[in-house]
Amino acid sequence: MRTLCLILCIWLVSASAAGQSKAYVKFNAKGSTIGLYNLLAETDGCEAGRVISGTITKVTFYVGESSYSYRFTIGVNGKSREISVRIGNGEILRPDVEDIIAPRRRVRIRARPCGNSEVWEAEEIRRL
Repeated sequence: MRTLCLILCIWLVSASAAGQSKAYVKFNAKGSTIGLYNLLAETDGCEAGRVISGTITKVTFYVGESSYSYRFTIGVNGKSREISVRIGNGEILRPDVEDIIAPRRRVRIRARPCGNSEVWEAEEIRRL
């Protein structure tokens, strides 16, 4: 009985941990994207996350074999910060991402510098 309980606990913990690392999207009642979450699966080597609110200006899109990514600039009080987002194929559909990552879109982003401190990695992006 003890072994069965231990196996069940390990299975539940591993299943919940795996579920937390997958990126997902939230929609409003009209079907518009209101947020992208769990965008940064691995935070090793990253500094603490910070929240930035501002307007997206320049957006660049890249396609890879197993993922696609966006690199964009967010303007905050006359300053700008480059943000990067990588999404695995099959995690979130591109139109849902492009509904929120678009020029002149006001967003709140939780991001962290990882390795290259000039380009921060987004953990979550929410529409304002």
